[in-house]
Amino acid sequence: MINQKGGVVKRNPGKPPQDILHDTLESGGVVLNVISDSSLKCFVIEIIINDRNACEYIDTNVSGSFRNPVERLVMKILITDDDPDATFTNEYIDIDGVTRSKEPETPVNIIEEAKVQQEAWIKTVVNGRVPVCPSVADLIFFGNQDGINFITYLQTKFAPGNALMGNICAYVLDRLRLPYRGICVMVMPEVSAPAQVLAAAAGPQASITLYGFLNLPNGSIFQGLTVDEAQKNRAYSLIISCVMRLYWAGIVHFDLHTRNFLLYVDQNGRLQGKIIDLGNAIIFTNGPNKFIPDPADIAILNAGLETYKNDIVDNVGNDTFIHKKDFVVSLLDMIKNFDTKGNIQVFPHIPRYSNPDDHVNCQMSWWPTIKDKEAADDAGTDHSFSDIIDNAYNLARAGFMVDIDSRNPGVSNSTIQRYIGQGRIPSFSDITPVMVGWPWVAAAAPQAQGAAQGMAVGPGGGARKKTNRKHKFRKNKTKRLALRKTKNKKRRRTSKK
Repeated sequence: MINQKGGVVKRNPGKPPQDILHDTLESGGVVLNVISDSSLKCFVIEIIINDRNACEYIDTNVSGSFRNPVERLVMKILITDDDPDATFTNEYIDIDGVTRSKEPETPVNIIEEAKVQQEAWIKTVVNGRVPVCPSVADLIFFGNQDGINFITYLQTKFAPGNALMGNICAYVLDRLRLPYRGICVMVMPEVSAPAQVLAAAAGPQASITLYGFLNLPNGSIFQGLTVDEAQKNRAYSLIISCVMRLYWAGIVHFDLHTRNFLLYVDQNGRLQGKIIDLGNAIIFTNGPNKFIPDPADIAILNAGLETYKNDIVDNVGNDTFIHKKDFVVSLLDMIKNFDTKGNIQVFPHIPRYSNPDDHVNCQMSWWPTIKDKEAADDAGTDHSFSDIIDNAYNLARAGFMVDIDSRNPGVSNSTIQRYIGQGRIPSFSDITPVMVGWPWVAAAAPQAQGAAQGMAVGPGGGARKKTNRKHKFRKNKTKRLALRKTKNKKRRRTSKK
């Protein structure tokens, strides 16, 4: 992959999504890694496709055209329940013995999450720009029995030698004992560095959370990049710019803590970032919602949207740092205040949201941390704040404006809409989940020797089953030839007598 822009089209638009998933998991040398089992509502599993011919999704290249086979996917597995207030009485315990709370999700809410994420991707990827989030490649719903079949398939094929995968499969199967529960699999392109960056980097890590990156020691190496305060400041600039661009798409996240922003290095050796987990994100341009129920607040957000759009266009080439600072700080303060207010509205039982400390009462605790750097900037002892704000403004403007004179403008909005009409890009306009079947049974995988914890490696099951049948045929053929030779010897002895 030349560049992972984070959005895909289907190679075969008429192919059912469950068939695409099955053929991907059966491809030769496929690798599954558990990325996260700590989320409140899901398990996140990485799929690495080693057979380039088995890639079912096509990503955009450096010029923004859909031409690169996607070799890394993310499979987000959620347990579904039609009851929005449903909880699990038995919580998930990982292989280290840590107990984690888990909740099911309703199919309607999952579809709404996919719809918001897809809109954010479409509005920010057009004309060759790096989008603020990955797209949703497929959304696959299984009823109870087919959910059991699917998880059993994963358990049989990928859990041997992989304690974490086995633990997840056992937990999900136990939750599926109740017949009204099912499974949803959300498939996305992985937020990842390009293949050449990963090949040269020490270690297989495709991306890192903002939390993890900020806690790396200065002087350490991430995907060939030397980590220092300048790179950490750029990471802050990236998340600010993505929040600004997300707002310009008419969306507020409401769950953007430092573990929901991923960083990676692009083909030019530059740090890049994307927002993930839009389960609580809201399209405020559609009107009042659970996080912003007051029409007056919606009016404030919409008015601010027009003001900021006009401001950033009108001040091109005439924007001093003072203007950039006022622009960014006022916008981020407004979004952070709505983040706090909205979370209090939806989660009144969580005391920290009503805490007067700005670092505690919201999911955007990283923003007050950035603002704390301003005092040192004013004193002239550390110019991190100026660097962060200036770069954030420039990054956001570059992701908002379109260079109409560019020779490689990338995919246009009309092209994306055409692909949606052709079924190559899902739109999730229908909130009714379509249940599909999982008729496949996996051949038992051999015990992995020295398999790393949290990783499963295995060849395609289809090829293995064919080899087994061939071996069995040869074995039976050998037995028949041996029996025929024995009978011939007996006949010769009898004739001599």
